[in-house]
Amino acid sequence: MNKEEKINEYFKHIFSEQYSLLHLILLNMNALKKSQEYMEKKLIIAKNMKHANLENLTEMDFLSSIELVKKFYADMQIEYDIEKAVQNGTISISEPKNTFKKTLTGMSYRAGENVIADVTYNNCISDAVILSHELAHVRNNTKKYVYTRKFLTETTSYAEQLVFTDYLKKLGYENDSDILNIQELWNLWRFNFSVYEIIRLLDLYNLLGHISLENWIFLYGSQKGYYEAIDRVYSLIYEYKKGMRDLALYTCESDLVEEFIVILEKMKIQYLFINLPKNKSNLFFGNPFCLEIVRKFSNKELSKLSPYEDFILGIMLGYSRNEQYHRVLSRI
Repeated sequence: MNKEEKINEYFKHIFSEQYSLLHLILLNMNALKKSQEYMEKKLIIAKNMKHANLENLTEMDFLSSIELVKKFYADMQIEYDIEKAVQNGTISISEPKNTFKKTLTGMSYRAGENVIADVTYNNCISDAVILSHELAHVRNNTKKYVYTRKFLTETTSYAEQLVFTDYLKKLGYENDSDILNIQELWNLWRFNFSVYEIIRLLDLYNLLGHISLENWIFLYGSQKGYYEAIDRVYSLIYEYKKGMRDLALYTCESDLVEEFIVILEKMKIQYLFINLPKNKSNLFFGNPFCLEIVRKFSNKELSKLSPYEDFILGIMLGYSRNEQYHRVLSRI
């Protein structure tokens, strides 16, 4: 079975299982294309800006970051009680997995009737930026599952995050604002670029029912980009099966685990899921020997693994070996 046949087989499964969400994406193909073109223009601006290094960000404790977001909400007349969110546990912080490098990382998730905004703590002003992003998720969260929210929630959070980043300039954090804007422009452009080829193939499959060079030329006018798209999508879908990574990890809300398990079982990929506090789960999938090693770890919470267990897990997940060497040496 060649690459085209394998991608057609996979898309057939995806369209039968997830068509409602895919249909929403396909209806917005033109908007997605314009978004990518816009981000390319913005990226050129970002390339010309200097000091784009997260390590140069202003150091700041988390309480000060909260105060920045409170001031932002007050000035923008956003009605939300941040003080209450702190007291009732809506705002949460997590330790970074890699203590050698600052990252713009956070997540929001449902814990029973509550929605939690969790920020990976960097001890700098970026914590305030990520908090603004995750609180936007909290504020637009609904108890009822809605496809459009799943599709658009990042749009509202990134929009508010970028507005907040610009707002920092008014408070005298011009250098921080520039650094954070560059980083997010890179991230947004990368997301746009990485999915664009996938979306073109999805659109082709949706309209013509089969992926082939002939259908690509019929729809897009030439063969330009076809083989690049095939290679990229094939490598994304079959990364594990090609042996590039022995183990993969996805952290999600516990009530979403079953949805992913259905897909993994149909693709005949072995998995292990571990329930965590705060209605979260870690879903591991890949090499059966790696899964058995994870089962034998002394603790189910990754932040509580021993230095050596943490090292082994990082190697299995395909993290940089050099970073893993530094990480384990810093912990023993």
